[in-house]
This record gives sequence, structure tokens and C-alpha cells, in this order.
Amino acid sequence: RLLSGSVLGKVSLISGAGGINGVTSSGSLTLVANNNTGSISVNSVLSNQNLTMGLSGSTDSKVRIESSGINTTLSAIEITTTHTAGNIDIFNAGGLGGGAIGMRTGSGGFTLLTNTGGTVAISSNSASTSIAVNSSGAGEDLNLSMNGNTDSGINLLSAGTDTAISVRTSSSTGNIYISQTTGSVGM
Repeated sequence: RLLSGSVLGKVSLISGAGGINGVTSSGSLTLVANNNTGSISVNSVLSNQNLTMGLSGSTDSKVRIESSGINTTLSAIEITTTHTAGNIDIFNAGGLGGGAIGMRTGSGGFTLLTNTGGTVAISSNSASTSIAVNSSGAGEDLNLSMNGNTDSGINLLSAGTDTAISVRTSSSTGNIYISQTTGSVGM
């Protein structure tokens, strides 16, 4: 047991190159900062000096990052890099195996935005892909658009060998409109 000796006291653990090791035989480990901030960091000076937060053992267990933040001015959970060239990777088993990645949001929605010049690519390997709106009322549309008055467009491209591209409705009263803006001189 380590005590600071007073309300304003401080406990410091300082080690040389040998590091600090803390192990419990079968007990849990808890670190709590009351009414203040907390941090765990690695001050790296060479490559591959990493900070690893992991769970070992092939059991029905998980790594959980949880926040009670209320999003008044700050996001409840933020994952970011401080270097402009830093990448963020999210994958399971290097993208191999049968594992999945699920993302579910509340009614606030989901926003994906790149910096200027950043492309977006979504691909599935040897499997179908769907983008759908589960509509429950009028005006809940799926919009596929290209914004900006430039020499750009929307391309539908298929390498299929049978019905390569199909445009159809599943409602018996659904219409299909193909139109141009009023006054257009395009073909």
C-alpha cells in the first residue's frame, strides 16, 4: 500500500532502463483518477516503440473503451492522430478469417467526409454489396449525386456477362424518370 501522507500529497514511481513491472496473480487491476484527468503515454524516440492495450487468451472476452461523456462541446470518444501523415487502421486478423466489423449509430446518423483530394473506395471481395434506405415514410430518399459544376459525372460500369446493368422498380405503381434540367443543351 502506497499513501501520499496528505490530501495534496503525490505518489511517484520512477524507474531506470529496467522499467516497471506490475503483475497480479489472479486479482483485477484498477487505476482511477478522481475529479481530474488521466493519461497513459509512451514518449517514443525511435521507431516501433509502441503503446499496446491488449487482451491475451482465446476466451469470450473483449477490450472495451467506454465513455459517459454527454457531447455538449466534446465528443464522448475521439480517436485521432496528431501527425498530419498519420493513418488509422481498423481491422480484424489483418482482414483475414471470418470475423466481421459492425458499426451502429443512433438517430444522429453517420457522416463520412474526406479532406480535399481524399478519395473514397468501398469494395467487397467475392461477395455482393448493398446500399439501402429502409423507408417508413415519404421523402426518405436514397440520393446518388455528383456536386460541383465541373466536367465530371456519374458512371455506372459493369463487367457482368448477362444483365450487366439493371434499372427497375419493385413497386407495381413505381415510375422511372430520366430527365435533364430545364434549358439544358446536353444530350
